[in-house]
Amino acid sequence: MDKLRPLVLWRPLILVRGVFMSEDAIMDLQSKIAYQEDNIQELGMVIIAMQKQIDGLEICCKELRDRMREVSGSLGGGSDFDEKPPHY
Repeated sequence: MDKLRPLVLWRPLILVRGVFMSEDAIMDLQSKIAYQEDNIQELGMVIIAMQKQIDGLEICCKELRDRMREVSGSLGGGSDFDEKPPHY
């Protein structure tokens, strides 16, 4: 009786920078690169949104600091809002 030999599908190998790779391996790498590119773009958008939020918060803090100076000046204290007490 003849032994059945397993069916082997031949897949071409592609030479990439001195390394032979199958098409599946190349497609897998391309898929991973595309996924990473999407993530990098998404993270860039998050950074832009966070910077806008930081800019808004800095403006808000400046306005609050200015209002505190106005209030402390109108109370007749005469001391600067940011002034350290004498024991420092």
